[in-house]
Amino acid sequence: MKSRNVGGGRPLPDTQEMKMWRKEYEEMSLEDHKAKLAELGLGEEEFTEFKETLEKEKKNKP
Repeated sequence: MKSRNVGGGRPLPDTQEMKMWRKEYEEMSLEDHKAKLAELGLGEEEFTEFKETLEKEKKNKP
């Protein structure tokens, strides 16, 4: 399966709805994230990539 590389575009507006979504996203467990990715039709490879990205974000957070 070919890996999809998603580039960074313009940031989405920081609306009240986006703030609520971000908070919910940050509070989700890895199992919850995996379930959501599965609902979207993504598999183990994509989850592994997601997990690696999440770990890098945590390391770079002040």
